Amino acid sequence: RTHLKEQIRESSVPIRKIFRGEIINRYSTEPDSVCTLPQFNQIKNSLYRVKNINYPPLPKSIEDVSIEGKWRLYLNGENFTLADNKNPRYFVFGTTDSLKMLCSSDHIFADGTFKSSPTPFKQLYSIHIESSVLNNTLPVLYALLPDKFKATYTIFFNDLRKICAQYDFILNPRLITVDFEQGCLKSLQNIFPNSELKGCNFHFNKCIFKKITDLGWQQQYYLSSNDDLHSVLALYQQTCALAFMPVNSIDQLWCNIMDNFDHIPDAHHFFDYVTDTWIDPDALFPKKLWNYYSFHGLRTHNGLEGWHHRLNSNVGATNPNLFLVLEEIKKDYIFNMATLKQVQHQENKQRRKKQYVPRNRRIINLMDRYANGTLTLNEYFIKISKTIGKKNHFVSGLIIMKLPHDFFY
Repeated sequence: RTHLKEQIRESSVPIRKIFRGEIINRYSTEPDSVCTLPQFNQIKNSLYRVKNINYPPLPKSIEDVSIEGKWRLYLNGENFTLADNKNPRYFVFGTTDSLKMLCSSDHIFADGTFKSSPTPFKQLYSIHIESSVLNNTLPVLYALLPDKFKATYTIFFNDLRKICAQYDFILNPRLITVDFEQGCLKSLQNIFPNSELKGCNFHFNKCIFKKITDLGWQQQYYLSSNDDLHSVLALYQQTCALAFMPVNSIDQLWCNIMDNFDHIPDAHHFFDYVTDTWIDPDALFPKKLWNYYSFHGLRTHNGLEGWHHRLNSNVGATNPNLFLVLEEIKKDYIFNMATLKQVQHQENKQRRKKQYVPRNRRIINLMDRYANGTLTLNEYFIKISKTIGKKNHFVSGLIIMKLPHDFFY
């Protein structure tokens, strides 16, 4: 156990990974020796206490949070703390290069993760830009936010504009992609009236699928044939396909969907949800927010979801130590800047993941064919609906509802 604690104290590897490696090494050399070793949940608290010796004392409340000295700095003593706001209590981390890249970007993305958010903060919020060099999104700013309230988002984004202005940068992106969080959307609409807000297509599809599961249609969905145009799967696919239809055609197409699928028991609950949330003129989310017809840019938070997964893996704990998170976001920023410089120097643009390229090409091809008049609206609609994927998850007849993060792309 002493050897294990020494590794934890000196290594930046997540504690769970160190413990796993120790168990593997012991079993590989002396299989019987693991019989007397404690299990991870039996000693994890003491192991985390060993790790936390390297960090300042944790605050008892959010008002007591104080980040000082080296924790505020980046490489060579450069400031890494762009905002230290008292009320509401939040921090923004990045460099002047972060601000320059952010304000130079035509398309920015924003989202939060809760798993890696350190106590007492509610979320670790990050802002990414679309990088043509990396062919992906690139995180440039990190923030620790206390909640998800509109008022907090408003102060945060206003503060961000002011910080950029202090360095003679203007933050006024043409496009901002977010999820469908009401507080964030409303604050962005007020602060960036000239920017076009787009809801992540991944989250749109996810919302539609959640309603399918709320109504208990999972089994019908998974057992549906891909060729059955009257199944629960087809209802899901055609509803999601509305995001790629001309806005002035959506109402009629939705009426057609309701006529074609009213044979499904309790379908009216699904119809009411979609109508009230996405279709009506006074719907919760207007069509222009979630519609991607004639849009050839990045439509999803795919890059952000992947980044969340990597960060959570590197942190290695839920609601971790505040100062551990500060270390990790600095490392993340350094690694991303190094990767960017590496790719720029080698003039070797990274490729998009293979699983996304064919579908994206297919969607753009269908859009072009419809725009050129070689497809009717209904032909275009049905073909687009078939680009919405389906995954089967069965184990001994049971449907497994844990889906991979890229399921809805």
